[in-house]
Amino acid sequence: MQSTIPPFQGEAVRDERQLDGSRHLTVDLVDSFGSWYVSLHSILDREGGLREAELELESPDGPWSGGLDVVEQISGEGPLRLRATFEDAGFHLRLDLQEFDDGAGFAATLEPDAV
Repeated sequence: MQSTIPPFQGEAVRDERQLDGSRHLTVDLVDSFGSWYVSLHSILDREGGLREAELELESPDGPWSGGLDVVEQISGEGPLRLRATFEDAGFHLRLDLQEFDDGAGFAATLEPDAV
């Protein structure tokens, strides 16, 4: 992946609560120029922690998809915040997920993360 990754914004397009209390969440994001597209598919456990996630990315260099190699969940009060590393793609991203006040979904930002 050669291109410089721009910041993205988006929101949940699918947010389904499961019988076990987990949530299956899909967030679609696009950069401000419309040349990059990202779809994040994730499963959050009952407490809001990330159980698994996969990222699909379409850039000017072509498509890429993969799972999270390293995830650091920064806990505490406020929105769920994750720092994700996608080593086989050769880049580092920071993902911020924030649940809407009414609990009806999430907004997200995805941007390059200095390592």
